[in-house]
Amino acid sequence: MEKSGERTKNSAQLFLSQNNYLNGLKCLKYAWYYKHRRDAMPAYPAATERVFDYGHMIGAKARELYPDGILAEGPPGFGSRLDYCRGLLERRVPLFECGLIFENAYAQSDLLIPTENDKWEFIEVKSGRGIAEVNYHDVAFQHYVYSNAGLDIRHCYIMHVTPGTPAGEDSDPRKIFTKVDVTERLSPYSAIVEDKIREIRTVLAMSESPEVPPGKQCDSPYRCKMYDLCRQSADA
Repeated sequence: MEKSGERTKNSAQLFLSQNNYLNGLKCLKYAWYYKHRRDAMPAYPAATERVFDYGHMIGAKARELYPDGILAEGPPGFGSRLDYCRGLLERRVPLFECGLIFENAYAQSDLLIPTENDKWEFIEVKSGRGIAEVNYHDVAFQHYVYSNAGLDIRHCYIMHVTPGTPAGEDSDPRKIFTKVDVTERLSPYSAIVEDKIREIRTVLAMSESPEVPPGKQCDSPYRCKMYDLCRQSADA
């Protein structure tokens, strides 16, 4: 019989998405539930869902800056979509949400832009009015996957809504964004990517979720949907 927390599969081969990675940095218990028991997770409150909807709208606005770009949706099936994205790279046009994989780590950038000499740069779009710590981790993971998957990445950017600027569906995308080159800031975040991938995969391969005490991660950057559930367990 398996013991609590016993690993059920080879963690080194476990598929790890960008969301899995960021979830694991935030809270390993949340990451495990998101991977294996999403059906048991409470829904976000309506106010938080509105924040997510706003983020989707801002992402769509950013695409308007590249009218010749292609949304890399592709055919059904994960493998088919990966092949489709690989084919799109040969067209050397801006690509939106182009997914690539390296050793079962998967990333897709909001905007992947071709530059000179067969190089690329990518832009992570944020609906906030500045850059949060987690955004650097996000970009570092994308850079790790894209570079190891064979892309020559020239620059990495975070593009956020300019502070004090109203941004809505009717806004001119040329007037609402601030684009920041974060390439030279990534070193401390990139240095831990491989270790964190191993740590998160080890936890995700367990048969039961780890016990993680409530802490500051429960409210950053917003109240976690697991908050009440974890608090009840901690108080029991």
